[in-house]
Amino acid sequence: MKIPVVIAFFAIGILYDANALTLDAVLRETVAHNASIAQAQLAVGQAAGRRLVLRAAGLPSLGIGGLAGDLGGSRAGEASNQPFAFGTGYFVQPLFNLAIPAARRLGDINLLIAEQQLNVALISQLEGARVAFYAAQYNRSLASVLGEEQRRLEANASSQESRYQAGLAKRDVTIAADITARALDPKIAAARHDYQNAVLKLQTATGRSGTETLSVDGVLAFAAAELDVDASTKLALERRADLQLARLIVQSANQDVRIAEAAYVPSVNAIASGDYIPVSGIRRGGEDSPRRSDQFVSSEIRAGVGYTWRVLDAGIFDGAVERKRATREMNQIVYDRLVANVPRELQRIRNNLAALRARHDALVKAADLAEQNAVSIRDSFANGRSSQLELRDAENSSSQVKTGLLEVAYAQSLARSEWDRTTGAYLEISRDTSNANR
Repeated sequence: MKIPVVIAFFAIGILYDANALTLDAVLRETVAHNASIAQAQLAVGQAAGRRLVLRAAGLPSLGIGGLAGDLGGSRAGEASNQPFAFGTGYFVQPLFNLAIPAARRLGDINLLIAEQQLNVALISQLEGARVAFYAAQYNRSLASVLGEEQRRLEANASSQESRYQAGLAKRDVTIAADITARALDPKIAAARHDYQNAVLKLQTATGRSGTETLSVDGVLAFAAAELDVDASTKLALERRADLQLARLIVQSANQDVRIAEAAYVPSVNAIASGDYIPVSGIRRGGEDSPRRSDQFVSSEIRAGVGYTWRVLDAGIFDGAVERKRATREMNQIVYDRLVANVPRELQRIRNNLAALRARHDALVKAADLAEQNAVSIRDSFANGRSSQLELRDAENSSSQVKTGLLEVAYAQSLARSEWDRTTGAYLEISRDTSNANR
């Protein structure tokens, strides 16, 4: 029954804006307007274009050219101007090339990589917005708790000043009371500064202008939850974007190796070419003088199959293959390490949450006692039965318990955010927010 009292205290002195953003609204705006996410979406379109380029290696090549002109001059029996023209063309169709299937697979994989990079950007920006939201809540509540403590100390300093004016207290007691109240100024200023920084991060994440007024809704609250490491590990391996991205990078490196190895294998192409000359302009001599009827059309078409095969290496191709293989192995090591770290990361977060829960339970038990002691010392100090030091210690103890509860709630919120990132839950969040935007 003590928890509602503590949580209610956190709301003292906090003024809420009717237009304050909730966490769900922050996440929706981040998905819709974040610049980094928009840039990653454009990269997906670029990858689709590169896939078309890679697929074009297996498609036929066709080229057509031509030349036209006019012959001038005078000659007996002929016109002064004689136009001429001819055309040429070629057609090449790859029949066998080991690099073509690998290039097609590489194009598909690169598109998937761009999509997973978009997912990674989504996760990064959503987590950053969520952390900034919690930081804004925490620092606003911290400033409120410290401000409430300072108001009580200022009231005590004012009371001591009145007692001093009435000759009931010494001057040093009044000075000490005022110094105790002013000692909280740096902490309150730091909390407000951190709150403004968190708001700026939220503006950046949500794509808002720096001139727009932004505030966050709600207060931090501790919420215990049971987490299953084994089930979450299995879920993380299936849906985490960075793991899928690392896996695709390994597959991409494997296709790079195959493309490099294809240089050792001959490639076969079907080739056809032709020339078309409607008017040759060439005359053949006969028994009589040359005649225009002797002009003829000269055209030809050539077709066949050709192949190329590099038989001399000199370390060029072999070195390229070795570099690609080394890159693939390094990427494989990175992927294996990421997979192995998943259960360890989840277990670490779970242990951290368990420690925070134990600390929270202890602080809840101490909160009521600290507040009762502070109230008793205030009454005793007002009647002259307690010293300034006892009052300051009692106020500090009560404030430390309340700020400790805030810190625990903030740390738990950050840990839950890290848990969602580790398990890949932000992909589900991004889909939900995208549907909400529609």
